[in-house]
Amino acid sequence: MYQLILEKSASKDYDYLFDKFSSFYPIANLITYPLRGQYKIGVKSDSVEDIQTFMQNAEAYSALMIDVLVQQSILDYLTMYNSDAVVATTAKPFDTFKELLSQRNILLDKSLISLLYSSISHDYAEMSATLDLIVNKLGSHVLITEKMLSTVIVLNKAVYPREVLLAYLRMDRHRTKKLQDCLTYFGNDVTVGAMVKNLKAIIKDKRVYLHTGKGNGIIRNLNSVNILLMYRILNFRRGLNDVVLLMDLYERGIYDDIIQRDSSE
Repeated sequence: MYQLILEKSASKDYDYLFDKFSSFYPIANLITYPLRGQYKIGVKSDSVEDIQTFMQNAEAYSALMIDVLVQQSILDYLTMYNSDAVVATTAKPFDTFKELLSQRNILLDKSLISLLYSSISHDYAEMSATLDLIVNKLGSHVLITEKMLSTVIVLNKAVYPREVLLAYLRMDRHRTKKLQDCLTYFGNDVTVGAMVKNLKAIIKDKRVYLHTGKGNGIIRNLNSVNILLMYRILNFRRGLNDVVLLMDLYERGIYDDIIQRDSSE
């Protein structure tokens, strides 16, 4: 049997680990099966074609446990065009984080959970150690406030321009507050400049996704019409640099009128 799995989530205890399928096949055809269980094999690959070829012939290696180690973009592409692809069920870091909170009976307000998560490393060992520290300092079964938490952890309350840009492209409910929080930390000019830079990267990634199907979940789910409207707002603003006003124009979709009025004066 086989499964597709993100390389960063893969186990380290393979009996055999190959860096490509061309190295895997000669050895796999010679492996003698152990008396108990199955050999666990890992195959790294960044070739969609090689992986699809293997999947078509996977039955020939059903006696082996094979993890195909891939990057997120390749996993997204394969699952989109291969409905029968076998994908490993791996917990998302945030789900793991919430499970660790529950295991330690740490009581936090919902908004504080997100703040704590954004303030620490998402590595399992680091999350576990941090939460153990919180229990040690503040206890369990105690409703922890932000003030209490800040005595143990340096909380990262900054909202970055990219987060604001994505919030407006998705039309998130709290986009206005995110913009105001971002301005508090970075100011208007830095926020606008960073949003322009990030938008260019998003457009580039979206173009690749539309042509090849390769792209992460964020890029796949962004509305193309919203991206194009945001591009018009941020790149044809004719000296208008107030990001609050620019986002208001974006929300109302009336920038064409502003451009035409400016051009006729």
